[in-house]
Amino acid sequence: MGGGKETPRQKMIGMMYLVLTALLAMNVSKQILQGYISVNESMERSKENLEANNKRVDEAFKSTITGNAGAKPYYDRAVEAQKEIKQVYDYIGELNNIIIAATHQVDAKMADTMQLRYMEKMDDYDVPSHELGISEPKEPKSGPHTAAELRDKLTGLSDKLVAMLDKMQKTDGQHLLKEDYEAMKKKFISIKPVDSKRVEDGIEFNWAMDNFYHLPLAAVVTNFNKMQADLKNVEAEILQVFSGASGKLAIKFDAIKARVVAPSSYIAAGQPYEADIFLAASS
Repeated sequence: MGGGKETPRQKMIGMMYLVLTALLAMNVSKQILQGYISVNESMERSKENLEANNKRVDEAFKSTITGNAGAKPYYDRAVEAQKEIKQVYDYIGELNNIIIAATHQVDAKMADTMQLRYMEKMDDYDVPSHELGISEPKEPKSGPHTAAELRDKLTGLSDKLVAMLDKMQKTDGQHLLKEDYEAMKKKFISIKPVDSKRVEDGIEFNWAMDNFYHLPLAAVVTNFNKMQADLKNVEAEILQVFSGASGKLAIKFDAIKARVVAPSSYIAAGQPYEADIFLAASS
């Protein structure tokens, strides 16, 4: 190993050592990727659950307009916010498919059907950075479907939602309680990308680099899904706060059962029996 002539046995041992080191590195890599897969699948389930819940709340909120005219302005603002959120949500999904397609050299439609767990190139960390325009951190690219464009869209969404909220607060019949207003504004501001400014190898990291630079495809896809889940959470909070501010949230009960509540589970012979009998509605 010090530069002298090696015997065939020593060469074989050295080669086996290198192979073992490579295998260990591969095992660590697979464990890390498996972690991303688990988190990504959790994010996807969260998105589905939030989507279903938001749809139910939206329908219940909309049904209050008939019996509560004061609910309409709040519902209209909720619809406006949902529309803005959906545009950015769909863009993130489109960008995700573009990155997957470029990495696996397939079209975007096929990429939309691919699951991270079964992707052959989930460990590729070159193509995602290149496609998002950050392969050279000191010379980031801008334009369609880049990290710079995604940042602009998230920043724009945050600004629009904050402006809408401020306008509501100054309009009679649309304002929120001070605590709700401040909490919602803080939530909307949190959408805006923030640079960590941490320094690594002499390079100051920004938001795009933290989320995408030199990360494997598995991590990039997971981060995209997290961003979408965060937007669905914002949408859920908008529906909850706005519907609450408008008065009542109509909930349709689909089950009614008789209930008997007695002060005691037993009585002595000859004693009168007393109990409260009522109908209980549930959903």
